[in-house]
Amino acid sequence: MARGIHAATFPGESPEYRLARNSLLRPEVKLRKQIATVAEERRKLPAGGVVKRDYVFDASGPGAT
Repeated sequence: MARGIHAATFPGESPEYRLARNSLLRPEVKLRKQIATVAEERRKLPAGGVVKRDYVFDASGPGAT
């Protein structure tokens, strides 16, 4: 079985599947790092605008009445 950046394998997976999966994992790891970097930058933003008046939500979630 082909090994790569991910040690876990699925039962019966082909070497072609593992190769393709490992190729996809590389950009996934890069994307997760980019998301973490953007989230860190977002947390550094200054405070936003002042809420000029109070508001009330009409519902608290899916199916709420």
